[in-house]
Amino acid sequence: NLEWTLSCDSEEFRHVPARVPGHVLPALVEAGLVPDPNFGTQERDVQWVELVAWTFSTHVPLPPGWKEGEQARLEFEGLDTYAHVLIDGVEVLASNNAFRRWSTPPFQMPREGFRLDIRLDPVAQAGERVLGRHGLAVPAGNELKPIGKQTSPFTRKAGFQFGWDWGPRLA
Repeated sequence: NLEWTLSCDSEEFRHVPARVPGHVLPALVEAGLVPDPNFGTQERDVQWVELVAWTFSTHVPLPPGWKEGEQARLEFEGLDTYAHVLIDGVEVLASNNAFRRWSTPPFQMPREGFRLDIRLDPVAQAGERVLGRHGLAVPAGNELKPIGKQTSPFTRKAGFQFGWDWGPRLA
């Protein structure tokens, strides 16, 4: 098992213990840094989380029996939409769809292993860029934004995460 941390640019949210697979909000709740959005109206208190870039980080050691320089490839079964995978600080993969599997190109394993960072871009901001390129307003009944500002139709992730009458907006 790898030890993961979660960070953003704020000093208060650096090196938060995290689980992978996992999500940003549960890690922040578990660390006592934000309230649980599933109780009362506390979802409003965590809406800012989707506006920030978050990074999951770990060190991946050279697996037992492997030799330095052997080829490896990482496979991801659930990158949450706009993610960037970095190996030792070099981007090797960028994703834009939470509904598919992603793989890195083959790379050589360093002797000491490598640092793995998965940076998640702010989903609404990335969606706004896609919306701007599309040029058409597509209404979304689940999103409490004016028509023409709704990004969920342009973002390949579960629509319910943008809010619905039966659930909170936790994108």
